[in-house]
Amino acid sequence: MRKIRFGLLLSILSLFLVSGSWAQNVGESGGGEAPIHFSRMYDLKTVETLSGEVTAVEKFSPGRGGPPQGLRLRVKFPQESLLVILGPIVYVEQQNVKFAAGDRVDVKGSRMTVRGEPLIVAAEVKKGDQVLKMRNANGEAIWLAR
Repeated sequence: MRKIRFGLLLSILSLFLVSGSWAQNVGESGGGEAPIHFSRMYDLKTVETLSGEVTAVEKFSPGRGGPPQGLRLRVKFPQESLLVILGPIVYVEQQNVKFAAGDRVDVKGSRMTVRGEPLIVAAEVKKGDQVLKMRNANGEAIWLAR
């Protein structure tokens, strides 16, 4: 019983630590570029919903490098292909929705351009009747409210 409690405590602590760092540094940066703060950049005025096909599921290192902590999708929409930023791996993997290349998805999120590349920071992603919720109606990251 003590091992289970310790394991649960360790899991909660790691989620807290990863979530905190994610909120502060969420973009890949290299070559001395400043980290990107998607949580602060999310803009309700640029929210849209698009339907497309997942071409890749990728783990990436937010902030200034290190081990992968973020999860993103590459999605081919009718007019363009875009990166769809989901959030921390720890949070996404705890949800009941799993993504793979070939999945049809509806993505609702804030469109922005980062370092010349258009992308969407997801508020929710629907796959069939499953919904991965990443942000509330105000655009605030759900994993930070836990």
